[in-house]
Amino acid sequence: MRSKLVILLTFLSLALSSQTVDETLSSKILDVDLEVFEMLRDSGAISNWELQIAPVYAIKMITNGVNLEELSFQELLDSVRLYLKRLDAENYQEINYGNDSVFIRTPYNERVFQGMGEMSLEKLIERESRYLPIHYPIPDLNVKFDDPREFTSVITKLDLGENKSMLYGNAMYILAEQNTLMNYRVGDLLLIAIRIERSKEFQPFL
Repeated sequence: MRSKLVILLTFLSLALSSQTVDETLSSKILDVDLEVFEMLRDSGAISNWELQIAPVYAIKMITNGVNLEELSFQELLDSVRLYLKRLDAENYQEINYGNDSVFIRTPYNERVFQGMGEMSLEKLIERESRYLPIHYPIPDLNVKFDDPREFTSVITKLDLGENKSMLYGNAMYILAEQNTLMNYRVGDLLLIAIRIERSKEFQPFL
């Protein structure tokens, strides 16, 4: 069992870059290298979120008695996607506080369904981005997003905690999609994250 877990988590050291995506997907899971997983991600055959879930789910399959030696990568991927769909359905049934779908962005900016709420995260960010201070007393909080190097330096100094970090990152992704991120400062996004964390609409998702 231990050796199988080691093999699974390292995905061996064989490079399959010469194979096509279809050939790779039909390969047995224990013949697939981690670099190949990344190649499939880069080709669009698998998302970053699925890439993170696959090894964990494969271990779960082992504990349930599944023989990975006979499992292809496509079969594992199909199982992972079915599992994620089940999670979405369970979240829809169990976390149902309103009529808006609530999605959280992963660090790879992929949307993950959390359940139904009173307001979507996009709407909450729009609401909480109103009436922001003209100036922050801490200079670092006035840094704008038009200077990536300075912004990176400032953001590493902030100890936001898990919830604020997640909401800060989500606000950054969503405002970037709306092409308005350059209008905001570090302090603005921090304040937006704090406001959302305290809002009654987001409490069920914390």
